[in-house]
Amino acid sequence: MGFAAEISTFIAADRVQGAAIYNVTGEKLGLIDDIVINRKTGDVAYAIISSGGFLGLGSRYHPLPWSILNYDSNLGGYVVPVEFAQLEITPAYGRWL
Repeated sequence: MGFAAEISTFIAADRVQGAAIYNVTGEKLGLIDDIVINRKTGDVAYAIISSGGFLGLGSRYHPLPWSILNYDSNLGGYVVPVEFAQLEITPAYGRWL
């Protein structure tokens, strides 16, 4: 793999924050608020997704395993196999950590 190809597979964390999250039907579920990194391995473990609310007020934060996110360049965001109704019943936090 050449250097340019290798670099194109990586992205800075600050560019991931704010990326849209969609379900497989194209419904927007929210935005990536933050990512959680495994301290020992350095791997990204979770994406913290903010959903609902307005201008940051009343938003709920849901951790989703990073492994279920797939980047879709046509949407310009990540796709997850989760429906909005499922997201609403997952653990959520008013303002996480």
